[in-house]
Amino acid sequence: MLTVHILLLTVFVIVTSVLMVAAVMNRLRIRPIRMMWHGQGFLQGYGWSSLFLMIVVVIVTYAGMVENQLYLYLGLGYLTGGICWCAAMRLSSATLVTDYAVFRNTNKMNCALGWSQVVDFFVQERKGRTHYIFLYVDDEGRQRRFEVPVPRAYQAMFNAMVHRHVVQHTLSSPERAYG
Repeated sequence: MLTVHILLLTVFVIVTSVLMVAAVMNRLRIRPIRMMWHGQGFLQGYGWSSLFLMIVVVIVTYAGMVENQLYLYLGLGYLTGGICWCAAMRLSSATLVTDYAVFRNTNKMNCALGWSQVVDFFVQERKGRTHYIFLYVDDEGRQRRFEVPVPRAYQAMFNAMVHRHVVQHTLSSPERAYG
């Protein structure tokens, strides 16, 4: 039974390490980043990995206090995997804004929108937060929405980016929203 546990732990550490390397590579290919924020809810972004990490820290601490070497080593393996998982989720769950596009999550498909794709946009206030809703046409000719919740600290800068990249280049008037 211990062999199976060690094998599963090894697979967990390998998978989370690969996930972290992929997140780092995805982040490094996006340049230059003008703005970045982590705006998702705790459990939607990197919360589950943080919760897992806290539980493992408690188990490792307990194993160290009772001097159980087996659980201490297994716990350290889970701690390593948990740190890789948490780092990967932290890196990939950020919203990134560049001069060319907005990325909501660097590890998911259809979570990026180039400024040149935007046909129209409008702004909504929900739960005390400003949401920019961009309308664009996908590769199949269908109209799509891309929503970006913007924290208050970044609203002025993000609005300036929208004005520079969308309003001045593609739209004749920002009041033209379909919304």
